[in-house]
Amino acid sequence: MGVYKKSVITEAGEALVARAVSGEVVIQFSHAKTSSYTYPEGTNLKKLTEIQEVKQTVIPSNVQIANDTLISIRSKFDNSGITQDYLIQNVGIYVSDGETEILFAVCQATTPDQMPALNGVAPSSFIYNIQISVTQAEQLSISINTAGAATVQDVLDLEKKMEEKKLDSSGGDISNTVVKNFETSAEEFPVPEPGEDLKTLWGKVRKFSGDIKAWMKGVCLLGHIVNNCVTNNPNLPLSAAQGKMLMDLYTVLNTKALKRSEVNDINGQLILTKFAGVQPGAYMDSPLYIKAPYGTSAAARAQMSFENEGSNAAILWLALDGSLRLTSNMGQTYKLLTEISGID
Repeated sequence: MGVYKKSVITEAGEALVARAVSGEVVIQFSHAKTSSYTYPEGTNLKKLTEIQEVKQTVIPSNVQIANDTLISIRSKFDNSGITQDYLIQNVGIYVSDGETEILFAVCQATTPDQMPALNGVAPSSFIYNIQISVTQAEQLSISINTAGAATVQDVLDLEKKMEEKKLDSSGGDISNTVVKNFETSAEEFPVPEPGEDLKTLWGKVRKFSGDIKAWMKGVCLLGHIVNNCVTNNPNLPLSAAQGKMLMDLYTVLNTKALKRSEVNDINGQLILTKFAGVQPGAYMDSPLYIKAPYGTSAAARAQMSFENEGSNAAILWLALDGSLRLTSNMGQTYKLLTEISGID
């Protein structure tokens, strides 16, 4: 088995790589050629534009960008049509920019393989996987001539990739599967069924997700319920427990409140303390403010009642002329006489 040096990219190849990285051209790996010429030690292979003493020319069977700095080219050479043995001293890789073909790289032998002449009994062949180091290889746009003959290794590699991606009853890798279109579903609750294709399945999932999203707009979740009376967010609901507490407080207040239609007896002393003046308008600030609902009706006067239980009673009321009147329970009305004086 032969031993070969690291491949060398020619100056023309480097120039084409720069154009491909910029997006100006697509590199097509067009041919691979063998040469029996022995280049003298010290030959600058980067300057070559052709390899000498070409013996065979084939189309590469496989070209791959292995990583961001490496391109791998596979080519098969057999001895069909070879009438005389020769040493494979060099393998040249040729590429095209769509118009012109150039020598892209040269791989030189340290110990060359010998291609035997076809003897009509046992055909022979050599498969070369030539790896070329290229800066920014992942940014290159490359293509391969599909007329190239596939090697056994090409077929094995393809089978391996298909096996890795194959989906069957025992499983498989669906992580990189792309569904370009979803089938529209109108079912209320779209349950997947056996035998459906992926676009139908994902169409149902999409419909179900949309229904859930629409339903969520009107749903109150447990985490949204507030169980306190200090939250000021108007969009959050109040707990029923807090509602009952508020209702209980309202009931207590309503029970204790003095209603207009009720008689409320207070047995004891009622003391009202408040600072208020006696100037005009100060009546509204008085500790005890009695107000008639109408200003001119004889049936409605601001008044206060007095009673000696079981003996007599009287009403002290405010007349429209501003005087205070006293009407007894017997019907007599008296005008209280007062002396006008200044305010102390």
